[in-house]
Parts: sequence; C-alpha cells; structure tokens
Amino acid sequence: TLYTRWGPIIRVDLMSAYGGPSAPLDYRDVGISPHYTGPAPAHLRIHHDATAGAFMYQVTPDRRGLQMFRHHVLTAPYVLRERPEVLTIGLGGGSDVVNPLENGAARVTAAELDPVTVDLVTNRYRDFTGGIYQRPEVTIHASEGRHFVRSTPERYDLIQITGVDTLAALSTGAYILSENSLYTVDAYLDYIRVLRPDGIHSLGTLDGHPRYGSPRHAMRLTGLSYEALKARGIERPHEHIMVVATRVGISEVEILTKLSPFTEAEISAMERFIHDQGFQGWYLPNRPARQFASFRSFIEGSPEERERLMGTTFLNLRPTIDDRPFRGLTFEHHDAHDSLILTFGDDADEHITHIIENPHDLNVLDAGN
Repeated sequence: TLYTRWGPIIRVDLMSAYGGPSAPLDYRDVGISPHYTGPAPAHLRIHHDATAGAFMYQVTPDRRGLQMFRHHVLTAPYVLRERPEVLTIGLGGGSDVVNPLENGAARVTAAELDPVTVDLVTNRYRDFTGGIYQRPEVTIHASEGRHFVRSTPERYDLIQITGVDTLAALSTGAYILSENSLYTVDAYLDYIRVLRPDGIHSLGTLDGHPRYGSPRHAMRLTGLSYEALKARGIERPHEHIMVVATRVGISEVEILTKLSPFTEAEISAMERFIHDQGFQGWYLPNRPARQFASFRSFIEGSPEERERLMGTTFLNLRPTIDDRPFRGLTFEHHDAHDSLILTFGDDADEHITHIIENPHDLNVLDAGN
C-alpha cells in the first residue's frame, strides 16, 4: 500500500499493481482488442473500501502505451464523434479522462463523489499522471454525479460512465440491496437533459457473454435506456441504442444511447470499428447479423412481448427507478427453480427432489453441462 486515507465517504487505498507497475489485470486485459500488440502504460490501483478497484495510469512525456485506448471497447463512442466535449461521471483513477483525451476530446469534465480520490489523482500523484488534470481542457469537480448534472448549465456531446459501481462487490451479494441512484430511469433522464440534441450517453460495464451465460447487467442497463427514451416520447427506442462488447466469457460492454436515431453512416462506422478491432455487436440497429436474439427481443419487442419476457425470465429486467434503485438485485426470487428448469427441462423436479434429500451432493449441478 502506497497511500491510505479515510475521507468523509469512504477509505481510499493506493496500491502498486499486482506483480509490479507493468503487471497485467487492467484495461490491457479487459476490453482490449485481440489485435492490439502494442505497449500499455504502467499503472497503480486505487481501491475504495478495499473492494472497488480503479486504474491510475502513468502519463509520460512520450505518452507511452496510451495508444491502447484507441483499441479498446471504451473507444466506441469516439468512433461516432470527433472532438467531443465530454462529461465523465466517476473519476476513479482517471481512465475516463485519459481515454477521451487519447481519442481527441476537445474538453473533458469529470465529476467524482470522493474528494480524497480527486486530491490523490490530481495533486499528490501529479507527477505520475503527467499533470494532465491541470491541462486547460480538463476540469475536475468533487461532486456527486446526479447532483452535478442537475445543477450544471453546460451541455455535452458525450456523457461517459464506466463501472462507477463495483460488480466485484455486487457479485458477492454484499450490496445486493444497496441503493445506487446513478443507474435508474430517473438518472438517465437527468443525463439526457445535459446532452446536446445529437449527444450520446455511453455506459461501460462487465458482464457475461450471451453465449456463455446470462448478460443480466447489460440487458437491464439497456432496458434503462429504452425506458428513458420512451419517457422522452421516442416511439422507436431501438433505433437509438447500440451495444458493443468483447467476445470473451466475461466481456467489457459499452452501451450507447443517442437522443436522435443512429444514422446509417454511424452504424456503418461502428461496424468497421467492430470488424477492425475484433469486437462484437450485441445489438446494432437495422443490422440483424449484429444482434443477439435476447437483446433484439428485449429492445424491439412489442410492449406485450417485453412484458412476457420480463415476467417469465429468471433475470430481473425490471427498470430501476429512484424509488426502487436496487441495481444489484439482478435475479428474480424464483431464479433457482427457473434455472433448474432451464438446465434440466422435464427432469427438473427429479433433480430438485434429489437436492432437497441430498443437500451436500453438488455433482447434480454438473449434470446439465
């Protein structure tokens, strides 16, 4: 541990990268193009309350390794916008400032809840981060994201939010009933309010690939985009949504939501990006070959079809709202029974009886593989 401090909200720890500053387990391993063979910058790790991790990248005079951000899933919105003015919610270690700068952003504004993190990244480790947070086109605010977007008079071409909550903590079940007001329909409406008419909301998360598991986070977050667009009076929300991701079992996913429909030129540009970088379209408008059936049904289905899907799946796809902001509650209460039915079909009841009578025999769970 290089630095530890308790702030008014959380404890912040700065740690060396596992195995040293050039060790893996950062954005060069998660979300990077399989075609990228160039260098990666050295990095440190910031942890909040010993769980949520963020990467603080070294910025050298020659900007060594930062080109990897031009070959990452997080690059997706910059394929569609040149020289955008960007708002990033959640500074973390600064990746969501480094990324837009490397991809040509004209201006970057960041809102970070924790003042200790802001001080650590912008001041205490100023030499490590190359002083980029003091550049005239970069502004950092110690402010909660929803409060900032509700109070700012500014308008932006792009809002980027990447993993502001921690899926590591969520996956343990520890925070399954904790509230997160950044991921609600009401929050999305706040974000949309500060976008310019042709602006894009970009949200990054980790999730299971549809071919290897249930993309419960990506589908639910895509549902928030759908509901917010409907609330804005948009009749065909599926024309305003893109979902781009890596191809691996645990994928880095980028969900793009645009106030106006994505144009043919924008869809084609995203297709080229996906092809060139070896990524995958989980959902692109008007491109059936770049859509997973689950996302197509959820985004394009009629209200009756969407309700039927949400009422029968073991995933909790109901939209979170400010009065019910439980982002981590991703399964319905009956998910165990439904999962067994999906796995074993007509033999599900037999297996359920066996589990009840032999609670320590977990081999039965392998029978469906």
